[in-house]
Amino acid sequence: MLAVPPGMARGKFSTGSKGSNGVWLLADGYPHLMVNHIGETTGELPLAGPTYVAVETFEADWTFATW
Repeated sequence: MLAVPPGMARGKFSTGSKGSNGVWLLADGYPHLMVNHIGETTGELPLAGPTYVAVETFEADWTFATW
């Protein structure tokens, strides 16, 4: 679980996983599945901080950058 501070508008997720990848964003008090992909994944998504992001990947490192 990552805490996204106020003022962040975009997020970028990246992983080299060969399995399932999921990114959930807490919005309006509910989790929203923003990324649901199998295999290597890189993508950007909109954010509205402050919020929380949860990441799950299969046996791989991952990064999540915000700006």
